Amino acid sequence: MIRNFLRIATILALFGTTLGICARESGEGFLRRTTVSDGGLRFMRGESARSDVRRLWIPSQIKVLYSNYQADLLEAVFEPNSSFERLKKGALSATKIVSIHLPASLERLGSTSLAFNERLELVTFEPGSRCRKIGAGAFMSARIGFISIPPSVQALGSECFCGCTGLWNVSISPDGILNTLGDRVFMASALESFSAPQSLSQLGDGCFSSCTSLEFVDFPTECQISKLPNGTFSGDHHLRRCILPASVEEVGQNCFLGCDLVLVDWAHSNSLGLISDGAFRVGKVIQLTIPQTVRTVGASAFADCCHLSELYFENGNLRLRIHEKAFIGTALTKVAFPSRLFSIGENCFYKCTTLKEASFPSGSFLRSIEKGAFTGSGLRAFNLPWSVSFLGEKCFKNCRNLREFTFDTGVELHTFPKELFAKSGIQFMEIPHGVEIIEQGCFRDCNDLWRLYLPRSTRRIEADAFSGVHSGIVLPPGIEEFSRACFGTESAMRKYCSGWGYLLAMEREFPDTVRMHPGDDSMMTGDLVRRTGAKTLIIDTSIHSIGQNAFKKSPHLENLIISDEASIYEFGESSFADSGLRTLDLGSVIQSIPSYAFQRNTYLSSITIPSSVKLIGKKAFANCCSLSSLEFQEPSQLETIELGAFSFTHLPEVTFPASLTSVQVNGFRGNSEMRRVVFHPNSRVYLESGAFSDTNLDFVYLPPEGVSDFLGVGPNKHGVAIEVIRMRPRRAAEL
Repeated sequence: MIRNFLRIATILALFGTTLGICARESGEGFLRRTTVSDGGLRFMRGESARSDVRRLWIPSQIKVLYSNYQADLLEAVFEPNSSFERLKKGALSATKIVSIHLPASLERLGSTSLAFNERLELVTFEPGSRCRKIGAGAFMSARIGFISIPPSVQALGSECFCGCTGLWNVSISPDGILNTLGDRVFMASALESFSAPQSLSQLGDGCFSSCTSLEFVDFPTECQISKLPNGTFSGDHHLRRCILPASVEEVGQNCFLGCDLVLVDWAHSNSLGLISDGAFRVGKVIQLTIPQTVRTVGASAFADCCHLSELYFENGNLRLRIHEKAFIGTALTKVAFPSRLFSIGENCFYKCTTLKEASFPSGSFLRSIEKGAFTGSGLRAFNLPWSVSFLGEKCFKNCRNLREFTFDTGVELHTFPKELFAKSGIQFMEIPHGVEIIEQGCFRDCNDLWRLYLPRSTRRIEADAFSGVHSGIVLPPGIEEFSRACFGTESAMRKYCSGWGYLLAMEREFPDTVRMHPGDDSMMTGDLVRRTGAKTLIIDTSIHSIGQNAFKKSPHLENLIISDEASIYEFGESSFADSGLRTLDLGSVIQSIPSYAFQRNTYLSSITIPSSVKLIGKKAFANCCSLSSLEFQEPSQLETIELGAFSFTHLPEVTFPASLTSVQVNGFRGNSEMRRVVFHPNSRVYLESGAFSDTNLDFVYLPPEGVSDFLGVGPNKHGVAIEVIRMRPRRAAEL
């Protein structure tokens, strides 16, 4: 053996070669490094020592190259007609090689065999290459900008081109046999587009993730890819369009996460069944059609797609489930669900404030709407399909625009869960028969609710179920468990139920007209009208008085009629303030109109003051901005119009009765249309400071014998003082 080494050393010395060469041993080639040291020769194998080798010549008979660790290596050359077959793991990694030409005989590039070559710009394969596989991380973090994959390659290993920040183009022969791309194979590369070969059948996780320059991906329809794996295109911020092959059955988790994807073209897809969790999350899809083959839309599949405004579902025979948060944070305006929809997951459309309409076909098979599915959405109306048997908590909570909620005939619900409609804008509802339990806070703070019917099947109402509700809840007889706190507090419940206990036994709709004749002299609280939503109130016999704030804030009350047979003689302050009155018939018996009685009835346009009225109280009709007609029934007994009684109305003129003696401060202030006032020539009236200020008057003519405060009648709306002129008897008669 020593003799053989001496012979080899002698040959090397004669030719002045500083490199080790590969010898055959046991039928497998291997590389030995050699360096000159102390005038002698030393041979090393598998040693990690650094050397000053710059150029590596690989003889034709060498078949395998092992790890070499030559950090200063500038060039690796394969001898022509090489029989070289394989680069082992890390064989030429972390060198200074700029380019390399791989022989046709090469069958496999080992993992990281050319990785971390930060200067490697050009890699070519000799024509007729027999390379079958490029191993994991083979070119990781190399500087190459372009590479042509030989037709013979069957697989690209995991992270093969990962981190190749200069790699903008990969050419794959359409006639090749490439069928597998490993995990993260092109991750964080500079690819601008990718056209897959027809032979491709398998993709690894994160194949194209973080390819921020990738704009277009084309999969031929002949491809047999069954799954786009997890994170395939995640973080590809310039990807605008992706054409999916017909063979795709599943879009993996976070597949298109964070992509600027505008269009997903799966028009040719006939087998897509699963859109996994987060598949298109934080994308820019504008319009989307879910194919009829899809059975599952995963959790957060389209979450935070803030540009998604149009969503369509193809109908089919397969049941569809939409999982939690699938469309949370989207810009959807309306959704038409297919009949095959089976369930809507938790928080599915949570805070979709632009979603105004959600509709279901008549043959819907929807079974459940889970917790918070439409919480905070912009729904205006909702019709629950007959097939729904379960509603989750807070399903429609904070739906401020949801005015009407209806049920298909045949709905079979057992429970209205916690906070189902809390803080929603519900105005009217008739709960279907079969509902037995109204859970805690179900209708809490539904401030616009004016009519709610509970069915006879109701047996339990829990705490805070109607807390903050100020309208007509029609409770059936026979409730077994009635929480004393269902209206918020025990005192609220007592106030709610006192005086109209007979309502607890009513089951069907109230009439639009409510006639008040209780037969006693009690102060009317007005609860009945507010809670029933009656439009017309008739005050009949035996009613002597109406309490303070009795009908205040009754927006549905349009007409008030006080019968001539009524014995009522007074109202409480603010008794009809802030209501929706349009017509007003005060009868013929009332003696005074109290302060603030009809304040801010913005629809009230005309008033006739009965002859029995002696006093119109402070701001009684203030801010009735539509009031344009005021008449006094003769023979009038009116004596006093108090402070601001008709301030900020729309009266163009007023003719006062002879009985009037006083118009107090700001009595008609702010009537910007007022051009004329007429006093009876026989009246003796006193006008206080600012009685007609901010009107369109220039003059006020008083009767010959009248008395007035000459300093405080104006100024008018132009800032000019209103002149008070004493009428001559003849002029007074003409007026």
